[in-house]
Amino acid sequence: MIPIVQEKAYFPTQAEIEAACAEIQATWTDQEKAARRMKTSRPAIKCNFENVKRDAGSALVGKLARIRQAVA
Repeated sequence: MIPIVQEKAYFPTQAEIEAACAEIQATWTDQEKAARRMKTSRPAIKCNFENVKRDAGSALVGKLARIRQAVA
């Protein structure tokens, strides 16, 4: 089991995360393992926050410009 440290934030290592996952997954039935595999069949999409922020800002500026034109 992972120790709980009250004094400071706990940042587990990759090995500790893998060990905790293995410990949890060891309790799963074959049926539960199959069901969980079905839920994660598509790859995770990595997102660059700066690109999202830039694109959202550009969309907002464009939308604001259209609203200003409609009001003028």
